[in-house]
Formats: sequence, structure tokens, C-alpha cells
Amino acid sequence: MTQRSTGALVEASTSANAGNAWDMSSRAAAVGNQALLHNQGGAMVIQGSQSNSAQVRSTAINTAYDYGAVEAYAQASGNQLYAGNQDIWIQIDNAQFNQGGVQATATFSGHNGYDVYVGADAVGNAVTGYGCASCGATMTSTNNQTNNGAVSSVVNSSVTGSARAVITGSNATGNSATFYVSGN
Repeated sequence: MTQRSTGALVEASTSANAGNAWDMSSRAAAVGNQALLHNQGGAMVIQGSQSNSAQVRSTAINTAYDYGAVEAYAQASGNQLYAGNQDIWIQIDNAQFNQGGVQATATFSGHNGYDVYVGADAVGNAVTGYGCASCGATMTSTNNQTNNGAVSSVVNSSVTGSARAVITGSNATGNSATFYVSGN
């Protein structure tokens, strides 16, 4: 599998706005290259190469004067690979190169309400490999990741009146790799 993203911009943006809202959500996700691979019934061998030079930007905005529960979540990735096998063997040979900037921004603004959840996650390169332990899976992996782009994650929350809870989180990661064999 080979993926190349060379355009100027990959962008996802959403904005949800209301005067009075009970449950309202705003979610945006932008990815330069993405491969989601699943197998059930035999060995799985993945040779992946992903290269992203595009700017990847994701923005989620949520505003409400009065609200019950509101959420704004933005996720941005230069390259993503997920490979999962529900059988005996999984082999992953992965190479990821990101040189584009990656930015995730989530914003909430409101007056009176209950629960506010605002989150943003940005990553240059991410790979996840999964094998089924109860299937007797064995996993081998070779992983090479290079991130030369700026990665940023920003969360903004503003409540001008009262709120029961305001929960915010922001994560920015250059390279992320997770490999595991797990049972049911």
C-alpha cells in the first residue's frame, strides 16, 4: 500500500451554533493519508508507505447562549495506518513521512449551561497494529516514522455565566506507534 498526499491543503471544518441547545456537538477530522485494514481468516502482511506534504487542518467550533451538554472536538493527522487481524499472524512493515503542518483547533463559547467538552488531537504520523491473542496471533513489525512538519493542538473554552463542568484536553504528537496482541 502506497499513499501520497501532495496538495496544498487538507481541511475539515465544522461550526454548530444555537441560542438554546440541549445536546449539541461539533466534530471535525482531517487526514492527509489514511489506511484502515482489517482481516479475519489467515495471515495479514502489510507493507505500507505514506508520505504527506500537505497542510492538514481541522477546526471545530461550538457556540450556545444556554446549553445542556455541548462538545467541540477536532482531530488532524498527516498519516494514519491501522491494521488489525483476527487470526494467527500479522506482519507490519510501515514507513511514514510527514513534512506538512498539522493543526487541530477546537473552540466553545457560551453563557449558561451544564457540561462542556472541548478536545483537540494532532499527530504527524500514527500507526496502530492489533493481533488477536485468543486466535494465537503472532505479530512482527518494522516501523520507520519521520515528522518534519509543525504539529499543534489548540483548545479554547469561554463561559461567561455559569457551567457545571468544563472539561478540555489538547494533545500534539510528532510520531505515535502502538502495537499489541490482546484477548477478548
